[in-house]
Amino acid sequence: MKIVLDSNVAVALGMTLPYSSHAHSQMDVWQKMDCELLVPTLWVYEVTTTIRKFVSMDFMSYQTGEKTLNLIFSLHIKQITPSDKQYQRVYHWANKLGQSQAYDAVYLALAESLHAEFWTADKRLYNRTQQLKLDWTYLIS
Repeated sequence: MKIVLDSNVAVALGMTLPYSSHAHSQMDVWQKMDCELLVPTLWVYEVTTTIRKFVSMDFMSYQTGEKTLNLIFSLHIKQITPSDKQYQRVYHWANKLGQSQAYDAVYLALAESLHAEFWTADKRLYNRTQQLKLDWTYLIS
């Protein structure tokens, strides 16, 4: 089984957030099922930006941020570079989501192209995918 992870799920695995226990439980399930965890290359930048934001807001020290990044990047998650065809789907999904930016759409296009589940902790994004009847999207909560 293939799983595409939103960056917020990975961040929850590396630090304590309200939905971290759910993310850890789901990770255990995926590992037991020997699921393939996949992310678009954008994921690296989103995870790093999120941790950097926590450090700059003094929610964690620089050293803790560095350890958190090391932990997250040590997970067995495969990065996929979107193809030209996928970028057309990114554009499509950004439009369907009603978003001016395409970040979330990159994840959807990847999951769609791989016939994979997409997991996020973003309730707004999840709710929008449910309005669009995307039965392959799931919420960590």
